[in-house]
Amino acid sequence: MVVNDIVINNECKWPNEWLSKHPSLATVATCIIDESKEDLTVWEAYADMHCEKEDVTWPDEWLSKHPSLATVATCIIDESKEELTVWEAYADMHCEKEDVTWSKIVWFSQNIPKHAFILWLAAQKRLTTQDRMKKWGSYDMMVCFLCTSDCDSNNHLFFQCSFASQFWNKVKQKIGLSSNAIEWKDIVRNMALKYNGSSIDSIVRRLGLAASVYLIWQKRNF
Repeated sequence: MVVNDIVINNECKWPNEWLSKHPSLATVATCIIDESKEDLTVWEAYADMHCEKEDVTWPDEWLSKHPSLATVATCIIDESKEELTVWEAYADMHCEKEDVTWSKIVWFSQNIPKHAFILWLAAQKRLTTQDRMKKWGSYDMMVCFLCTSDCDSNNHLFFQCSFASQFWNKVKQKIGLSSNAIEWKDIVRNMALKYNGSSIDSIVRRLGLAASVYLIWQKRNF
């Protein structure tokens, strides 16, 4: 089958062979070919049919099949603006959220990606620690594998566990960190407030925290 078989007098017709097999095609509109116009892309053709002035409208055939579309807002076209980027479209669809205070101790170019990812989870208390697992059901023998003295949790692992505490204290000595914060939230807050710049000391201390969290979590799992 070639184009000439379905185009008659500049109008598309469904082939009889198709109609005999799929009678419902008779209810589906075909296109009209205007030789005076240049070829359009699929999107340009759609826009030409359904954009009225600066507003995009839902096609009537869509509305008849899905009336709920009438309640869904369409976009407004502003021709004074440059082409829309993927990032602008994403930002337009999602609510903007303020940066969290700890973002710069997690996301910085010198950080090791796998360290950053685990620290990101730990900063949000989203690691699968035993205290979270208990909420999913009844578990016996829930005890920290590093010190065997308590159920592990975000606060326990970072750095109240005796093993983790000794490890963290040695790291602090190496990186010249004098903070006495014990609670995880205080450690994160102090690091975020004091060491968020581009100096060598700031970067080294953030790297030390990220590496410590990653290695303790790795040790806990293996």
